[in-house]
Amino acid sequence: MALVNAGVVVLDCAEPERLAEFYKGLLGAEESDVSANRIEIEGPRGFRMAFRRDVNATPPSWPRPENSLQVH
Repeated sequence: MALVNAGVVVLDCAEPERLAEFYKGLLGAEESDVSANRIEIEGPRGFRMAFRRDVNATPPSWPRPENSLQVH
C-alpha cells in the first residue's frame, strides 16, 4: 500500500491558539511557526499542522454543503 506524505494540514478556526494547544497535547507536538493569525505545530515524526484564524469560521455542517471547507 502506498503512503501519502502531506506537507502540512491547515485547519481554519476562530481560535487557533486553543486548537493548537489541543493538538500539541494530542500529538506530543511543538510550535514551529507562530504569527498573529496562524500557528504551525510539528510532531515528533515530522507531521505538521497549521491553524489559521478565520473570524468568520463556522462549525462544519455535514452533510450539508454549506461551510464545508474546513481543512486545506
